[in-house]
Amino acid sequence: MNVQRRPFDRRRSRRKLLVCILAPFAGLLVAEVVVRIIGIHALPLPETRGSVLQKCEDPVLLFENMPNGRKVILYGADSGEARQVVMQTNGQRFRGPQVERDKPPGVLRVACLGDSHTFGDGVPEGDTWPDRLRELSGPGVEVMNCGVNAYDTLQEVLWYERRVAPFDPDVVILAYFVNDVAARGLRGGESPDLLEKLTHPRQGGWIAACRRRSRALDVFCDSIYRRRNLAGRASSWSSRYVEPDPGWQRARDAILRIQKDCLLAGRRFYVALMPYVARGEDGHFLSHRALSVVSEYCEHVGVECFDGEPSVQELGDGELRLSPLDFHASACVYRSFSTGLAAWLGERGLPFSEH
Repeated sequence: MNVQRRPFDRRRSRRKLLVCILAPFAGLLVAEVVVRIIGIHALPLPETRGSVLQKCEDPVLLFENMPNGRKVILYGADSGEARQVVMQTNGQRFRGPQVERDKPPGVLRVACLGDSHTFGDGVPEGDTWPDRLRELSGPGVEVMNCGVNAYDTLQEVLWYERRVAPFDPDVVILAYFVNDVAARGLRGGESPDLLEKLTHPRQGGWIAACRRRSRALDVFCDSIYRRRNLAGRASSWSSRYVEPDPGWQRARDAILRIQKDCLLAGRRFYVALMPYVARGEDGHFLSHRALSVVSEYCEHVGVECFDGEPSVQELGDGELRLSPLDFHASACVYRSFSTGLAAWLGERGLPFSEH
């Protein structure tokens, strides 16, 4: 059977090729026009001014709170409005009111250790969970916010030994966050994937130049980064809660170290699990599995552990974080967390109440 081939049409082929080349650009042009008409903008990263941290000579601590430090964060918003948050440390290097170095008779002093979720990075004075816990305490109770931004568990324990223990606390609460396994100087920090790097708001070079010129591209990259940033961080941290991981081993050793110190000093020691407030498909927060491992370990070594997830589970998604680009918890989360913690401490005979 003879099949007659259609004569090659050069003009028609060129038109098809031209359509294939121009179609994506036409789509981008339409998207650009729509985005500009609607008035959609990518959410800018928060701007930070000042600092509450300073370098120190300790090779593990690396840095610490400075006395009378001041940090300001300016958060942008989808609406174009912005809000400013001011954070300060006192002359004793802690956030919140100063206390007397020598504890007065009859005072129950509670020291709250942790990272930026304890310090309250991004929330105003009075809205950190130690502040809220102070409001829920009985008379004669002092609650010290001894959090330091970006510390891991070992750094928190060393900070306790160096700066907090001299204030002779009666109760020590170590707030544990899922990224405490990402020990500084141990494994070089986090390793974001290629897509997260390409869509990061602070990406430079030709990508930044393209995003400055195309609002549609900027919005597209912003939406991808918002979704992947939260899930990617949680997945990276949670995967490390296994026996051979050096960061998890370092965190466990630090818990044992402060447990022993508090036991010798006659202090009560508790661990409080601060959830990573982004939900997975199962409804649990993305830190649920990892913090379950921490809870099991604390039970194994005899450390009483407060699970903060149930206390904040009922909050709406819009109440959880400071910003879509920030994994830090909001003041609403800290309020609910401290309410649950106060009730839990009250069950253990301490002068705290959820009301």
